[in-house]
Amino acid sequence: MSQELWKPTLNGTTALEKLQSDKGFESYSSLHHWSVNNPGEFWSRAWDDNSVIGSKGSVFYTEGADFISSQFFPQARLNVAENLLAHGDPDQVAIVSILETGVRSEITWAELRIKVAATAAAMRAEGVAPGDRVVAWVPNVTETVIYALGALSIGAVVSTASPDFAPHAVEDRFGQVEPKIFLAADGYNYNGKYFDCSEKSVEIEKLLPTLKKTVRISQFDEWIKPFIGTAANYEQLPFDHPGFVLFSSGTTGKPKCITHSGAGVLLKAQSELLYQFNVTKGNKVFFFTTCGSICPKMTTNLAEVQKAFLNNPKVMLLSHSVLPDIDSVPVLKAYAIKNGVNDKKWNLVTGDKKEIYSMARKSYLAVKQGKPSELYDMVHTENFVLIDTKKRVRGFYDGTKKEDVQRLIDDINFLCEDQ
Repeated sequence: MSQELWKPTLNGTTALEKLQSDKGFESYSSLHHWSVNNPGEFWSRAWDDNSVIGSKGSVFYTEGADFISSQFFPQARLNVAENLLAHGDPDQVAIVSILETGVRSEITWAELRIKVAATAAAMRAEGVAPGDRVVAWVPNVTETVIYALGALSIGAVVSTASPDFAPHAVEDRFGQVEPKIFLAADGYNYNGKYFDCSEKSVEIEKLLPTLKKTVRISQFDEWIKPFIGTAANYEQLPFDHPGFVLFSSGTTGKPKCITHSGAGVLLKAQSELLYQFNVTKGNKVFFFTTCGSICPKMTTNLAEVQKAFLNNPKVMLLSHSVLPDIDSVPVLKAYAIKNGVNDKKWNLVTGDKKEIYSMARKSYLAVKQGKPSELYDMVHTENFVLIDTKKRVRGFYDGTKKEDVQRLIDDINFLCEDQ
């Protein structure tokens, strides 16, 4: 692309320019190199530049034997929700929500603080304590934000899923974290249609035996109403205290839990907004979120395989999805167009997990062995599986690794020459 679309305005006053000047670097690349090689010093400066509320301590980074054992701010104490709610003027708008239907709502910083404090009190009344998990099967609406901030006030851990996830897909995720409270969508709008979630939410409740309380979005204000006026109470927590649990795609058996430090997410996000986007008090930030379930890296790599054999009639590509509620035919069609899928070469199939895998077994065998719950977990779901013309499995390849994809291409070429 020869046309420049955008470049940052540099006038010497941005936080990034000030940091670069203070450290005496002549280029951004030099600043970046310093930040990577001096993580303690950089993140201590980021803490200060973002005016983080809490006790930072005198040790900013302790290097361990590997990445996992290294630790940031081991002496620190802070609360994520307190920091997120600290700076907005009471009468200024904190959240603007606009639904697909055009319905718009706003909440001020003062109202947000009151509702977050009430939500935390309602959760504490249900026995939620630091480290407990609360979950939400909801669209990205204001109540979702309030719910999460209330949980973070306590030190509870938040996990969410999109309401287009089917009940057992939700169970595969939330069942692993054993939640105490479940916030559920009544329904949502997508592509001009309304999808009622009431029956599915009841089914999900039955699949999560650790639940103490279920609240639907339509019940949220009534749930916290008795606690309106409760003073905010922010638990001061270690920097590495968990704040969020995210999940892998769930294509290789149950989704894998990915736990994030709440304070780590806070400092990283605030630093990106400050240094990279120069976002300051009073600016507006727009989020439009979607929940894709197809692994982008695997798609990119499989596109390379398609390119290599586009004119070879012996080679065909097949991708399965076992989440038909998410990967519907229109969704897959749009994804195929976006990613250059040639439907004469590469077929995308969606359907019920057991049906898809039963169909696959009639052509080739590539399933896990062991527990009954794993009998429908096929090994080729972050792997590519090479099947010859006699329906024999000839190889497995990690679809996320370029070197494995090249090995797959080489092996296909060998089989084509051998036949």
